[in-house]
Amino acid sequence: MADLRRPAAPSPELMRALFAERGIALTDVQLAKFWAFHTLFRRRNQELNLSRLHAFTTIVLKHYVDSVLAGMRVELPSPLLDLGSGAGFPGIPLKIMRPDLELVLCEPRAHRAAFLEEACRLLELDNVRILPRRLSPRVREPVAAVIARAVGPIGVLLDAARHCLEPGGLAILMKGPRVKAEIETLALPPDYELLRVESYAIPKSPHERSLAVFRRTGASGGPVVIASARNERLKQLRRLLSARGIAKEGLALFSGRKIVPEVIRAHAPRIALCIVRGFGPLPPGLPAGVPALAVIPELFDELDPAGTGGPLLAVRVPPLPPWTPAARDGPSLLLGFQDPVNIGAALRLGAAFGAAEAVILREGASPYLPRSIRAAGPAVLTLPLAAGPPMGRLATAPLPLIVLSPRGTPLPEFRFPRSCAILAGLEGPGLPPGLTASATLAIPMHGAVESLNAATALAIALYGYRLQHPLR
Repeated sequence: MADLRRPAAPSPELMRALFAERGIALTDVQLAKFWAFHTLFRRRNQELNLSRLHAFTTIVLKHYVDSVLAGMRVELPSPLLDLGSGAGFPGIPLKIMRPDLELVLCEPRAHRAAFLEEACRLLELDNVRILPRRLSPRVREPVAAVIARAVGPIGVLLDAARHCLEPGGLAILMKGPRVKAEIETLALPPDYELLRVESYAIPKSPHERSLAVFRRTGASGGPVVIASARNERLKQLRRLLSARGIAKEGLALFSGRKIVPEVIRAHAPRIALCIVRGFGPLPPGLPAGVPALAVIPELFDELDPAGTGGPLLAVRVPPLPPWTPAARDGPSLLLGFQDPVNIGAALRLGAAFGAAEAVILREGASPYLPRSIRAAGPAVLTLPLAAGPPMGRLATAPLPLIVLSPRGTPLPEFRFPRSCAILAGLEGPGLPPGLTASATLAIPMHGAVESLNAATALAIALYGYRLQHPLR
């Protein structure tokens, strides 16, 4: 006797019935294509790991019916881009139901993109193109609508869609039942508006779904929103946290509620970009035409290690020219400090005491690192900078070289030449052996203290210099 509880075997007839029970009547042509696609999908799923679903009814409901129901709830413009198509959902089911639809299947994973190519050939789908890469500013694919099926947070999806979605185009997001809570916490980008949110369920199943539809307004004047850690511009900005990245990009990040306004006031032509946290306001006085980015807080905070929370400025910083020693009106500071804070403090001191220039020796930290800039402030942009040799290969002629050393002439007895080069040693190791100096200068200290902070010692030396050579 047959087991009446045993489910029916997969077949085209069962597939037609599963669709029909959800209010979707398939034509014979549509059914034939769905069955051919399903046969290929099942054959390739195990080797390519296309889906974690394996039961026939579950696949039909959660992949095929789910895709078609979304297309029945919104008018689909053409061309339509399926963002993160994976194994073809929702794009291929929508194309089967709407043969007139011009479709782009965007899928960066090579094995899945190859599967999509195979599926489109098998089903003889016209006007379908596979885009086997991520959307980015360098990958433009103008379309009238983007549809995405639960492939990431709303902010990330809208950011990715911006690279291809024309003004007035729709971003159609297929989400789960908690989409309203996600939207309530979403900082909606200024170039998008929310048209509607619809909650529904796949009929005769426990599967709850939501559809969120946004329209790109094409609004200008507001910041471009970055909500994805994969954004190419964000990757460029992250590189500005290292000396190598700063040198490569020719940019440095300035932050701080005092520093940013000073840079805007005194160095506006050098500002390449403004970055704000979330949708915070742009800084007052920012020149018209400076591009602005609004970066979601968790990504912005990576760019703001000091935790200022305020706007950041990406400022153009050319490579440092090689140093050529020459007599100047004021001291030349030779800086080999490896701590960015000490470098920044020394630059601030140099600007305050009227140094002629600051020479960053090979051992020295970059003056454009965020911690250097926080200590230096705008002085890093006003004090002339140059790139010097390693400390052990210094040649300062015609400038007298004055070295700070505990064994030198005490400051009250020392006479500074007006033109000279002043060198403080490295933090910890001090001065390299065999360094030839014109004179050594000592800062008198109580015997209980072995040495001063390098930047502090430099400050006292500069103060002594200015007592003898007042600022004009």
